[in-house]
Amino acid sequence: VVQMTGAFWVQLFAFALSAFVLVKSIQMHDAPKSRYFIFLSIAIALYALGYLQELSAKDLTSAYRATTVQYIGIVFIAPFIYLFIRHYINRRVRGRLKIALLFAVPLFTLITATGYPYIKLYFRDIAFGVGGTPHLRATLGPVFYIDNIYGSLLMICSAAELARHMPRRTRAERTQLGVFLLAMLVPVL
Repeated sequence: VVQMTGAFWVQLFAFALSAFVLVKSIQMHDAPKSRYFIFLSIAIALYALGYLQELSAKDLTSAYRATTVQYIGIVFIAPFIYLFIRHYINRRVRGRLKIALLFAVPLFTLITATGYPYIKLYFRDIAFGVGGTPHLRATLGPVFYIDNIYGSLLMICSAAELARHMPRRTRAERTQLGVFLLAMLVPVL
């Protein structure tokens, strides 16, 4: 039986919303500049699904499996936001190598996070916490901090790109860019 806590309902809504956005982004795949938005939508939906699964986990094994689903999505969110923003403001990142390099740290993070207990660079140790909301409790390794710094830098670069290009846009475009900027800042707040 799943604990129907407030966090569970909020995450269920977040997953439903991300699934809706994913379906809409796929339906609109021919829209201009939608390429990276589709991948961003997939990453967010995977993260939301994994976190929902973690909240409904009953033991360490299921919580770790859910965390694996989360990391398949969350590590790629910052690079896809950066690529989407750059594409949206007509400053695309050019070259497959440059794009591939943007995903080097997230891919390494994914390998180390999902490789526990054989690789202890992301998680040093994990346990299942049941106090309040069920979740995975972890002692974190150096890759966690490297990934957080990298993701934060990409988000700062994305926000700077948006802010730099807002004054040169039409009012409607400034509104859209403002919504993007706000959506990026909400998790930080």
